Amino acid sequence: MGKPTRGFVLAGAGLLTAAAPFVMAPEPAAAAVNTDTESAQLTFVDNNGTTVTCTLTNSSNHDTTEKTATASGATGGDEQCFDPTFTFYAVTISAKDENGVTHTTTASATSQFSILARLDHAVSSVHTTVHVAFGNCNPGASASCEMTVAAAPK
Repeated sequence: MGKPTRGFVLAGAGLLTAAAPFVMAPEPAAAAVNTDTESAQLTFVDNNGTTVTCTLTNSSNHDTTEKTATASGATGGDEQCFDPTFTFYAVTISAKDENGVTHTTTASATSQFSILARLDHAVSSVHTTVHVAFGNCNPGASASCEMTVAAAPK
């Protein structure tokens, strides 16, 4: 009977070894992510004479644990708000690094829906802007064909 008992003890020890790291390991620290989401609307007349209303959203995050900042811009609204040929985005992020030096990055593209930018070593003072220009907007019949939305996750 010694062998079956020994086998049982070894199997039990293996089970404890496999389970111990999950039971005894400390929980990882949660990342501190600050967010700021801002939006604005623009109504313009397109090149066909149609009145168009678009919403621009700036969704920005500052992960203070990873020291990164991200910002994305997206449009919503009428079909003309998504025209990949005529919708130009620019997303800019500015933040101070560990030495207090301000860094800025900009991502820009003609896009159908949205664009994303990321900045590393973002320690403090994160500021973002999302700018969109609607090329299918008739500037002679519209108050504006562009808009900018700012956000500042802490």
